[in-house]
Amino acid sequence: MALLTGSERYPGAGILSASAACSAGAGYCRFWGPAQAQACLLLSHPELVFDDEESLTSVLSRVSCWVVGSGFAGLDASEPRFPLISQLFAQDYQCASSSAVVEAGALRAADSASASASEFASEYVVVDAGALLAFVEARKARKAGTSTEDSAPRFVITPHTGEMARVMTALTSERWTHQQVEEQPRQCAQYVADNLGCVVVLKGNTTYIAAPEEQYELSSPTTWLASAGTGDVLAGILGALIAHNSAKLRDGKVSLATVCATSVLLHSVAGALASRVITPESAVQLLRGDAELDDVAQLGQPLTASTVVDHIAQAYGVLLQARESVSGQE
Repeated sequence: MALLTGSERYPGAGILSASAACSAGAGYCRFWGPAQAQACLLLSHPELVFDDEESLTSVLSRVSCWVVGSGFAGLDASEPRFPLISQLFAQDYQCASSSAVVEAGALRAADSASASASEFASEYVVVDAGALLAFVEARKARKAGTSTEDSAPRFVITPHTGEMARVMTALTSERWTHQQVEEQPRQCAQYVADNLGCVVVLKGNTTYIAAPEEQYELSSPTTWLASAGTGDVLAGILGALIAHNSAKLRDGKVSLATVCATSVLLHSVAGALASRVITPESAVQLLRGDAELDDVAQLGQPLTASTVVDHIAQAYGVLLQARESVSGQE
């Protein structure tokens, strides 16, 4: 997988998304971001491969999943990664096997999807915090001339309620507020999924995952996850799990929405472990259905996005243990 994340203003978003991807099992991870983020990541994750436009262009067809936009204040031609991101948006319409995950930060742009998009056929792309409105505009511009009704969703967008309000405003030409989204989150997520042909991960204490023909709701066991940077962590997890499952996604053995729901669950368990709301043992009980949250939850403690990253691998193990024990009972 490859990440085009972080910016000069928000280098931490690149660090968090890349660290989360590595911790969530991305086997081979590439990163193109600001120099200060690369310097920090070299110390904490020397397994990362650091790229630029030239080196990434040479491996486009070998990248299973992309994560773009985390830490972007916006997206326009002044951003060095803009041409490649525009190609990624365009290839959804030109390459039959493309997919992408988009969150909410690259907000402006996307009028120059070049013909070179047809030169590569990426599998999946995770676009994080700065790319939402750019994606919406690209989707709107091409939707009229290209039918995607018969294809599986190829993008995932991961807005919080404020970002979803801007997406709804862009789609409906009516001004939406985050309060309106909070009043009808399920309906908003489904509306955007249906109109853009993507998977929507509407983040919150209850996260709503919507695809054109599929929907999930997952409530977090802890409110401590409402902390700066945890969305960047989720984007990295999404990219890693989508990349890991890319073959199954291609073969139709699992849906993109299901992989997204699993990513949200992994993120939630990591947050609960990081905040000490639950223990690994009680987490397994909860996942197996052997206990209720009120029976095992503790008061917990504040967390940071970095501590969530530190608990991803442990949360991954908890999910595997719970699945194994349930399978053994069948």
